[in-house]
Amino acid sequence: MQYKDGTCQVIFNSNIVAGTDTLWLGHVEPGDWFKIDDRAPIYQIASVDSNIQITLTVNYGEANGSGLSYCIVTDFTPVLSLPFIFKGDIDWPDIINAAMSKIDASALAGGTWSDHKARHENGGADEINVTGLSGLLDEVGLFEIDVDGGLEPITDLRTDNQFELDVNDDIMPLVA
Repeated sequence: MQYKDGTCQVIFNSNIVAGTDTLWLGHVEPGDWFKIDDRAPIYQIASVDSNIQITLTVNYGEANGSGLSYCIVTDFTPVLSLPFIFKGDIDWPDIINAAMSKIDASALAGGTWSDHKARHENGGADEINVTGLSGLLDEVGLFEIDVDGGLEPITDLRTDNQFELDVNDDIMPLVA
């Protein structure tokens, strides 16, 4: 959802946003995304100081303005904190673009794409070529592994950086 009651005032090179007819306490929290309508930059909220003042994590980099319409994105996915988009939300293409950039940046945060050799936990001679991003194997079903030219889903993840792979309906625990 988006909170968009009232209007706001922003000042170039300041991280303070002033609100008019806003009730930010109880509706907005640190980490939410702040955006002026029809302006591309999206800022993250550092603190909600009062019903009429929020502080951004960085200084506002656009022209001064007052009486501006705005939106604050308040609902995010639990794993990557990507914004949910709802019917009636404004400027959603900019918000989607920001989410895609966040996905792109998080993909590189855990390392770089690389090929890894994995061996069967029982020490078998068969090797499986694992292509993936270390650090992002955090949710079952999001990643697949190339096994002899065919994609197989990861079926189980464990906290010790091991995972299981369903190959031809046989569960094979692997270690990287």
